[in-house]
Amino acid sequence: MIRKLTLSGDHLSMGRQHAAQVSDLKLQVASVIDRRLADMENLPAEAIQLTRDIVDLWEINARPTLDMLRGIAEVLGFEWEVYLRYTLASFLTDWYRRAPATEGCTVWAVAAPKTKPELPMLAKNRDYRPEHLSLQCLAWAQPDHAYRYIYLTSAASPGVFSSGINERGLAVADTHVQSLNIGPGIPRYAAMMEILEKHDRVRSALDYLKEIQHLGDGNLVLLDAEGDMAVVEAGHSGAQVIHPYEGCVVATNHYVSIPLCDQWVDNSQERLRGNSLARNARVTAALRAPHQEIDLDWTMRLLQAHGSYLDSICRHETLEAHTATIASTIYLPVQKQLYLANGLPCQETYQAFSLFGEF
Repeated sequence: MIRKLTLSGDHLSMGRQHAAQVSDLKLQVASVIDRRLADMENLPAEAIQLTRDIVDLWEINARPTLDMLRGIAEVLGFEWEVYLRYTLASFLTDWYRRAPATEGCTVWAVAAPKTKPELPMLAKNRDYRPEHLSLQCLAWAQPDHAYRYIYLTSAASPGVFSSGINERGLAVADTHVQSLNIGPGIPRYAAMMEILEKHDRVRSALDYLKEIQHLGDGNLVLLDAEGDMAVVEAGHSGAQVIHPYEGCVVATNHYVSIPLCDQWVDNSQERLRGNSLARNARVTAALRAPHQEIDLDWTMRLLQAHGSYLDSICRHETLEAHTATIASTIYLPVQKQLYLANGLPCQETYQAFSLFGEF
């Protein structure tokens, strides 16, 4: 069973509540932090200053996330500077080119005419470090003066750390991209929290994402209850929007827009090089197949699908050391519901949850 969190109030309070509800996992989280920071041993001294520069930017443009981080660190007793480096580990290792790709994810959105009008769907396989499976949480959030939302995250991780949906039916999920187009900016987990709290449609969220300065290391996939959808390639130099074609959008772990495609770095293991392209092509072909009405069962089967080293959608550790599919999610914007397989989707049963309470 996945751990369930209930958060409310201001963001400092939400961080404290998050930490209190995972306090029994403190030693496990601390071990994960130590192992992640060990991957960043011998980073240049300038990494500390870079972290501080990013936090200075967050003080102005991502204060809610920073407050949540402070609440988590306070209750769990984590040293602030160490905890900050952990929350920026993915960016820092990309910046200094110190680690192979370990954060995958396959995400797509689809709507009518490929689905029934009342069944637009956003689906994500969360490919991440297996040690996060036992830390995985589902959180119900009711922030002050903002929309309610439900989201998948990890214990002691900030913001919306994978995917979520709000009470207006706006859903969002992310993927990581190793890129040369990176720099100090807003992380995806902060941008996704802002989107779910303040926006009700894809168009509004796109305006926000075009305005902010991104760290530059990923994609965001958006879908709303009207079936509007988009992929936002969150480059540091500027966000690029990929609009739907034939009723769907797909994002894996590379960029496709002209300004950003040559900034992608495929740092996968040699035998897995090209897997992001292969997964994207497989999902795109399946979604665009003629005379195919897409429903929940069809979507679950695709999320569970195996294949070659390159195009397997459900990814086991036998494919790639240190990463696997630790969750599979399907968001239904009209119904404000989430179907979640907590672990490998080929082995776990999908369970239905509602923004307004578990089924």
